[in-house]
Amino acid sequence: MKGLVLLLLLGVPVFWYLFLQLFGENQFQLPLVEGVEVACPPAGLSVVLVADSLSTDQHNQWSRLQAYFLEKKIPVETYDTLCLFAYDKPAVLLYDPDVKLRGMYALTIAESDRAMVESDLLLTLLQKAKESGEEY
Repeated sequence: MKGLVLLLLLGVPVFWYLFLQLFGENQFQLPLVEGVEVACPPAGLSVVLVADSLSTDQHNQWSRLQAYFLEKKIPVETYDTLCLFAYDKPAVLLYDPDVKLRGMYALTIAESDRAMVESDLLLTLLQKAKESGEEY
């Protein structure tokens, strides 16, 4: 009896994992950010910091993001807040190759983590689109 319970407790999660690996297909999308007016967009896939000045914590997060994006070979640019109308806080913007705004993030730990994950997702979607010849 104990063996059957143990088999069920260990077997069901393993079966479920294998089932999802074989038959599951993730359908992630990265939506466009609407309603943000940017006066000076970059030329293609890039990450842009829009800020006039940064606090120590914000500077640390930006340094962390810069290192990450440079490792992923995503160009990094810095603009002043005149480029981003009606937004007075430092922001990090993620653009796709078609210069469409895909993400807007504050310089906090949680938002920096989100920027990294979403940039990875964008790179994955671009790679899959390139391999299959479809649009991302």
